[in-house]
Parts: sequence; structure tokens; C-alpha cells
Amino acid sequence: MALTMLPEAPVGLSEARSWALYEGGLAKTPLARKYLEEMLRSWVEQSGVPNPLVLPWVRALYDGMLSFLEPHLEDLETTLGDSNLASLVDDLLRKTGPALDLRKDVSALYGEVVAFRGLRGMGAKSIQKMTSRGDWHADGVDVSVKTILDIDHNYQQIEDSLEGNAYLEEFPTLRRMRRIQLRKGRGLDNELMSKVLRLLDHGLERLLAFLLDDFGYPDWHYFSLEGLRVPEAVPVDEHGRLSLKAMRHGNRSILLVLEDIRAGEPPGSDGHGLEMDFEKSDDDSHAFSTNNDLNAWWGMPEIDQKRLGKKIAGKAEEIMSKKREGSPLAGWINIETHPSLQQGIAARPEALRQFASEWIGETDIPLLVHAFGGFELAKPVTCSLGPPLDFS
Repeated sequence: MALTMLPEAPVGLSEARSWALYEGGLAKTPLARKYLEEMLRSWVEQSGVPNPLVLPWVRALYDGMLSFLEPHLEDLETTLGDSNLASLVDDLLRKTGPALDLRKDVSALYGEVVAFRGLRGMGAKSIQKMTSRGDWHADGVDVSVKTILDIDHNYQQIEDSLEGNAYLEEFPTLRRMRRIQLRKGRGLDNELMSKVLRLLDHGLERLLAFLLDDFGYPDWHYFSLEGLRVPEAVPVDEHGRLSLKAMRHGNRSILLVLEDIRAGEPPGSDGHGLEMDFEKSDDDSHAFSTNNDLNAWWGMPEIDQKRLGKKIAGKAEEIMSKKREGSPLAGWINIETHPSLQQGIAARPEALRQFASEWIGETDIPLLVHAFGGFELAKPVTCSLGPPLDFS
């Protein structure tokens, strides 16, 4: 995530949860108002998200920058039609729920749009939105769409939460940070992510203030602490315990090490964890930067092939479980591709097909695996498994 300039005046949480703060800006984006107003208002007012500004579209609306969506919505309205677009938004973007799920919904929405455009490019003439069996009904074929999120999606979730909370007057210490680096993320599944995001929303500000002010430099040049959180009324073996190690060096640097301790996973295993490195600003410039260890790479990094393969196989199983008498069924599996991996896929598209085939095995329905991104994958790579899907 690039450098962000925080608003000079922070906003209070109660005001951030009031729709009146945003509705004037939405009037400047007629298509966003037409298709997204009901959902955005629910995101702002519902209690499932402690701070609505952690959601990128809400934050963009607050900053007066939601206009970036207008050309995309105009293109979709022209290509899909009003009813398809309205149905797509209503089907995929839930109005309530935790931020973790709402941000995934946006990626799922984009994944279905990618599939729609791909099907149109393959020659499908009549494409309608479905909700009961597949995602698109294309020339008599039900096409079920599944999307595998980018490998740094969870890092992006954490960065969004940090930036959104830094907008609030309730987070003055977080606003004093100049740079935050996320690194060594391992096993960032929903269970760990829920715990990390809860810490960011409810405990991070007090922790940073404690480390920087209560044991401030130069009285305390170095300070460290350790803690273990056991959820109340939840069996430890079921949901594990979140271990926290916090260290401060000098007057600027803070390191947080989070580890999710779970039954059956011995200490020292790959497990589930994350490090967060904070650096305090020396001025009042309101510059706020978040970064992660997937934003830079060298050569062709190794991907966790087993993890990706299991995801591809799992998505294929979900699709094939929808087989029944009636309309033919096909599957479309999107892979959001991190920039570090795009060059390799673009250079050897046949390797993607071979990899997917090894994990999916034999299939009696058409399955398309579609890798998309930017840079070298400005032209996506699509490989086909099973019987051909032909709209000619």
C-alpha cells in the first residue's frame, strides 16, 4: 500500500458511524448512489464493523474519492445491463457482517465480473445472473464462479484496518506512526485474522500508548512484555490462544509478534503468526505508510504450491457438487495473481494448466482456470480442463 496522507483533523468514531457524514459525497457519484447506497449506508451504520472507515469504499467516500468507481460501474452497466448489475451487487455484497467478510465480498464481486467478461470474450451471447445454482447462465450453460484471493489479500485486510483506524481521534498514538511493516505472515486463515483484526480495533491503541508513553524514552530505552489471551467461554483446544510479544527500542521502534497457539501444533512449527514493525514519526506531516514483505521480491519467488493446489481442488469440488439434472454445468476458477508471480505464469501458461490438472484430476464438466492481474498479466491466462466449453 502506498504512502497515505491522513486528514489533518481526525474524525470521532460516533461521527464516523453517522451516514450524514457521507451522503453528500455520494451525490457526486450517481452510479455509486444508484447501485451501492443501500449497502454503503448499512456498512456505516451496522454494529458488526467497529469502525466503518476500515472499509476501503467507505474511506474513499469520506475522502471524496469514490468517483474512481464511476467509470467501472458505467462499463459494467453498459456490458451487463441494469438488472444484471443490480442482481450481482445484491447477491455478492452483504449488508452486514465483520469487515473481514465484507472486504472479501468486494473481491468476489470483481471475480464474477472477470468471469462475465471472459465468457463474453469466448463468444457467449446471452449471459444472465443466477443465484440458485451457478453464477452466470450463459447460452444455456450454468457457469459457477469461484475466486481464489491474492496471496497478500490478508496483508491488505490488516493494512486497511490500520489506515482506517488512523483516521479516528480515538487512535492518537496510531496516528503518530510514520511507517508500519507487516512481515513473516504464516497461516493467516480466518481464525487468526479475526483475532488480529480484533486486536487492531480494540487493543492496539492502548498497547502503543503503553509502550511509547507509560514506559517512554529515555527513562526506558528498551522495554518488552509478553501476554497470552484465552477467549472466555471457548474451549482452548478449539480456538487456541493468541500469544503477544511486544518490544520497544529507543524512542521510535516497536515490534509486535503475534502467534496463534493451537492444539496439535508444536512450538516452532510453521503454525500461524505475524510480525508488525511500527516506527514513530518525528514530525506532524500526517504521512502514514503501511507495507508488507510481499510488496518487494527478487527473481522468481517460490509459491506455496501445496496450499494453492488444495484451494484449486477445493473450488473444483464445490463447483462439481452442483451437478444435477437440467442445464449443463461449467466451472470458472479465478486466481488473483500477485505481481511477483505474473511473469512466470505469462511466460509458461501451459504450466498453469498442468498444475491445475494435477490437483483437480479428471472432470466430466468444463472447468476454466483463469489467472488475472496486471503488469505481465495484463492479458490474463485461461486454461481449460475437461470437455470444451464452446459458445460458437
